[in-house]
Amino acid sequence: MTELRAWVETLITERYAKVASRLSDKLEMSVSAFQRSTRNGTLSIENLLRLAEETGESASRVLRMGGKGALADQLERLYGAVPTASLSKDGREVAQLFDRVENADVRSFVKDALRAAAPPPAQSGASSPAKKTAGSGTRATRGTRPGKA
Repeated sequence: MTELRAWVETLITERYAKVASRLSDKLEMSVSAFQRSTRNGTLSIENLLRLAEETGESASRVLRMGGKGALADQLERLYGAVPTASLSKDGREVAQLFDRVENADVRSFVKDALRAAAPPPAQSGASSPAKKTAGSGTRATRGTRPGKA
């Protein structure tokens, strides 16, 4: 199953009450054409862009899922890559909310919480562990052991 097909099936289940025609109607496609082109990975560029617009997902991400990565790259070269282009809708919302937080202590707290909750990034081609820098990682609370609150 392609990434696009899996994503569309999740969308239909979670946002469109398991009714494919609710999404296909928004794209101005018949449900059979929509399902066939999603299954076969043959959605047109226009329909991929409509899908991005309808779902609030990054156009670059949807184009890449639809097998149009070269076009997504070209658009980003022409118009500049949006820093959050590869983020999900939730990721973009978090980034936008974070940018509005002015209190430095709150920003620091949020970053520490995210670092603690997120798995470490994949090391591509690195053979040694990443160096820790001052201020990175999480702080242990005095008198507690890891995993205990």
